[in-house]
Amino acid sequence: MKKGTTESLWAIVLAAGKGSRMTGVTHLLCGEPRPKQFVPLVSDRTMLQETLDRLAPLIAAERTVVVVADGHEDLAREQLADRPGVEVIRQPRDL
Repeated sequence: MKKGTTESLWAIVLAAGKGSRMTGVTHLLCGEPRPKQFVPLVSDRTMLQETLDRLAPLIAAERTVVVVADGHEDLAREQLADRPGVEVIRQPRDL
């Protein structure tokens, strides 16, 4: 593969953390406890959205997979609604 060529690359974004260590902070910011990847911490976009923003120039949405914990699939899909083609996969359980 030539330097700078990304046509064959895939991105797998692991966003399945439960967010238990930052529950107090995320509750204050969102009005409910959420894992930090679903919270806007440094801008008006969530950490998950910012990650996909950084990937977009390099890897097509159709070759991007986001893995989320059980119970957060709807939240991830809502936050990634502006990214058609990104696949969201629910992790069925923690191991």
